[in-house]
Amino acid sequence: MKAWIKWAVIALLALTLVNDGGRFLKAVYTVDDRTRAIAFEAAKVARSNRAPNSGWPTAQKMAEEAGIEVIGYEQTQTSATVVGRIDLKGTWLIGPVRALLNRQPLSAPFPIEQTATQTP
Repeated sequence: MKAWIKWAVIALLALTLVNDGGRFLKAVYTVDDRTRAIAFEAAKVARSNRAPNSGWPTAQKMAEEAGIEVIGYEQTQTSATVVGRIDLKGTWLIGPVRALLNRQPLSAPFPIEQTATQTP
């Protein structure tokens, strides 16, 4: 009976690792890829239209389509810097532990942020 419980606990830990790790890696890749793409397109607009924040509408539209949130935007005449964020949901261990440490509800999402500066 004890051996069966030990194997069940090991299987549960393995499933938790696969679930949380997979969701985390997917979220990190998604926010990194989308933030870089948004910064590149915004920089292209900034280069062709030198008005202040001319690339913002493009960045906002692309972020909405990609399912991420732009929490910071800055542009120069030849480049754009975008800070993107995605909320990691559905984790079994990482999210609740982080929420407990931050004194938040257990269902609080785990935000993942990425900063990208691109020049076309």
